[in-house]
Amino acid sequence: MIIFQYLSTIAAMLMLGITLASCTPTINKRGNTIEEDQLQQIKVGESTREDVAKLLGTPTQMATFDDKTWYYIGQRTEKEAFFDPQLKEQKIVTVEFTPEGKVASINKTGAELARDVDPIKDKTPTYGKDLTIMQQLLGNIGRPTVPKGKEGQ
Repeated sequence: MIIFQYLSTIAAMLMLGITLASCTPTINKRGNTIEEDQLQQIKVGESTREDVAKLLGTPTQMATFDDKTWYYIGQRTEKEAFFDPQLKEQKIVTVEFTPEGKVASINKTGAELARDVDPIKDKTPTYGKDLTIMQQLLGNIGRPTVPKGKEGQ
């Protein structure tokens, strides 16, 4: 009887431990989160593209129509159990260069510019027949296809 009580206590503790462990948030880091001490090493008007690449790494994104603007984008999210992830931190660092390749400016922004985008739930119109799954599966029975070049033989 004592062994049964001992085993049931251990089982209860294991269940409690598993339950508590499942509530631990999952932390995800995406992109390149630039620290303040890294930015302080970059000097406007002095540092070159190579200096920036050495200190910060390759940019997350470059400007679409020229390579004079580099973007470093990073974010940290936390997700608990089955809930949607929550944005905890977002940093966007924009480094602009002169035509000679020197740093012209450094701008920092964060989550204040982030916006939730709700997708439109409308359907895209498609043309053709609306077939059921059975019509699709059985539709070609009795319709032989002739390989190209073999017609009339």
